[in-house]
Amino acid sequence: GTDEGGANGSEDEGAIGLADFVVATNTDLLSELAATASSLRSLFPDDTDSLVAAVQAPADDYVALLESILPPAEGAPSWRAAEITVAFETLVTDFARIGAAVPEAVLSERALTLARDALMGATVAARRDACTAVARGCRGVAEALTGGETAGLAPARNEMRACVTAAAEAAVVRMRALITAADAAPALTEGWLPALHAAMQRELAALVDAARDSLAGGSGAEGSGPGDDEALDRGSNAPAGALLIGWSVLGALAETVVPSLMDAISTCAANPEVNAGGRPPFVSGELLRGIAAARTEVLRAYAESRGRVLSGMVRSAMASPDCTEEPSAPRLYAEVIAKELASIAAEAGAMLPSSGGDDNRERASTVDRLFREKTRIFGAVEACCDSVVAAVAGIALRSLRECVREQTFDDAGFRQMQLDVAALREALAGKHSDELDEVLKSAEERAVQDDSGIEA
Repeated sequence: GTDEGGANGSEDEGAIGLADFVVATNTDLLSELAATASSLRSLFPDDTDSLVAAVQAPADDYVALLESILPPAEGAPSWRAAEITVAFETLVTDFARIGAAVPEAVLSERALTLARDALMGATVAARRDACTAVARGCRGVAEALTGGETAGLAPARNEMRACVTAAAEAAVVRMRALITAADAAPALTEGWLPALHAAMQRELAALVDAARDSLAGGSGAEGSGPGDDEALDRGSNAPAGALLIGWSVLGALAETVVPSLMDAISTCAANPEVNAGGRPPFVSGELLRGIAAARTEVLRAYAESRGRVLSGMVRSAMASPDCTEEPSAPRLYAEVIAKELASIAAEAGAMLPSSGGDDNRERASTVDRLFREKTRIFGAVEACCDSVVAAVAGIALRSLRECVREQTFDDAGFRQMQLDVAALREALAGKHSDELDEVLKSAEERAVQDDSGIEA
């Protein structure tokens, strides 16, 4: 049998259930253990160690057999939660009969531990199956977006939201079944429900992490930011558009999946046993904060990805030979940066709100501070189009300033930089003026004056 909502939705015809398997396989074992215990008791009434060893060894072998077909063992069937509890209620009862004769063998306790491990493992299996479905969906969307057309973002977003939400909700359905089965089997789960709920929260958090990593192509290493050159070089393996889709999809998890699981365990919330120690069994705020952090990482990865492309353009353009004639027009990279930022604004605008709030001055100064502090370009990207575009532009302008500081300029070269910066000012419509002033100031500092001086 398989879990409700699992990868296999119904029992295979003719397949033996876990409870039937336990009954069928432990009959001979129980007879053997009973006979062994009886014989040793009559022959060696004082040899407790030999009696325990004789009973414990075959029982351990049998438990190991069960472990191999129970979650979270790789390849184990996705047993229905009720199947697990019914099977182990039988096993615990049967082992108790032998344990009554040989209490030192703690057979019932071993069966009880295995039952709880199996229920915990079922939460792992539910998450693992959901992660596989999410990764498969992410690969499909990434392949569909390889061409990078903005028009395809909305359909791909809807497809990915449906995929991730369905996978996560299937995991929740299976966890809901675990709650029901565990609650109906107090002999197995007495005093242990909080641990099961904590495991569900842990596995859903792991699902969020896996979704983030799949959607962001494995980016989001701790401590990295778009101002971190190593992070820029590492980047993300996902198409830029897929990262924006990831931001939207992770929001769907917060909107639908977390409330669904909260509803699933709400029936147990009033149980004093569940709230032992004063801590709720499932802290939704922690998971929601994790989702919010994951969304921030995905947006940051998008800014890194786009900024890395512009940074490469700038470095290539600045690596060209100095001007040998009086410049008459800005270089091509200034126009390309303007066009790319417009394209990014259109792409981000298809997924994000245009503005993140009323505090526009703080958002606009995010990059400015970093130029002065000489640390990172930004610590976080707000979930709005303006902030994302500003972050990408900041990466490109930082690269421009670094390139300027690595060069020296003659008169013609400095005037070329003046034309480039003027073109960028016009293209950026007055934004990033502080960064552009820094670029021009750096160029002036690196200029080599001739006898006639340099016109600033």
